[in-house]
Amino acid sequence: MAERLSALAETYQRGDLGAARGDGPGIIIAERRPLAMVQVAALSGAAVAVRAGIAAALGLTMAARPNLAAHKDGVTILWVGPDRWLVVEPERPGRELGARLNKALASTPATLTDLSHGRTVFRIAGCSGRDLLAKGCGVDFHPRAFPVGSCVQSLLGHVGALLHAVDEAPSFDLNVARSYALTVWEWLTESATEYGCRIKTAIS
Repeated sequence: MAERLSALAETYQRGDLGAARGDGPGIIIAERRPLAMVQVAALSGAAVAVRAGIAAALGLTMAARPNLAAHKDGVTILWVGPDRWLVVEPERPGRELGARLNKALASTPATLTDLSHGRTVFRIAGCSGRDLLAKGCGVDFHPRAFPVGSCVQSLLGHVGALLHAVDEAPSFDLNVARSYALTVWEWLTESATEYGCRIKTAIS
C-alpha cells in the first residue's frame, strides 16, 4: 500500500524553535503517520454486542464509560460519542483494520467509516504540553481532571479536535480533520516557541 501524502508535506520540518532551555525543550511535536483509523457506531442499542465484536477482532476491550480510551500493542480505541468509537493503529502492509472490523461485526448492527485519509494526528510531549494545549482549549488539562487514558472532543482555537492523554510523560495525541492540519500546525509551532519546541521525525 502506498503511503498517503501528509497534509503537512510541504511545511513539516525537523528542528528546534524558540529559546533554548538548559533542561531541553518544553514541547516536543511529531506527526503520527501513517495511521489506519476506523470509526465504529453501534445501531439499535447494540453497543454491548459491538464492543464485544471489536474486542474479539483486536484483543482489546474498550471502556463502557464516556471520554476514556483503551490502548494495547499499538491499537487505541477512543470514545467519541454515545455508542461510537474511533479505532486507531499504525498502518501496516497486510493488516487491514477495516476488513478485520467488518468481518468481526458482520452480523452486528453497526456502521464503519474509514477516516484514515481524512485525519491528521499530532503527538505532543514534554513538560509544558498541558500548558500549551490549555492556551487554545477550554478543557481542564490538570492531571487530576484529565489523567492518562482520558479523551475528549473539544475546540482548539476554532478547530474541532479529539484529544487523548497518552502517558505520564506527559504525551497527548491531537486528532484533527486533514483540512485543518496546516492551521493547527501553525498554531502549535507558534504557541510552543515560548517553551522551547523540538519538531521530530514523524512517528507511527
